Amino acid sequence: MVALSFEVEEVVEQIRSWPPETRIALARRVLETLDGGSSTAPAGFKGPPAQQVLGLWNPAGTAPTDDECDHILADELRRKHAS
Repeated sequence: MVALSFEVEEVVEQIRSWPPETRIALARRVLETLDGGSSTAPAGFKGPPAQQVLGLWNPAGTAPTDDECDHILADELRRKHAS
């Protein structure tokens, strides 16, 4: 493990002088190597899977209108205070 750490440090020192675009391209290529890895989360990882998070930004259907939002909020307030 110590040898691997030393190799990583050598690589970091070599790329430190590269232009930022080249370093970003390398980082992307390194991250792409993880795509074929296991689908399990790392030990101690907490949070939703990436696909679920991406789905939050791309909901199915159309966004509710202002009137629909008002009705949703009113319904939720009634439900909250009814119990």
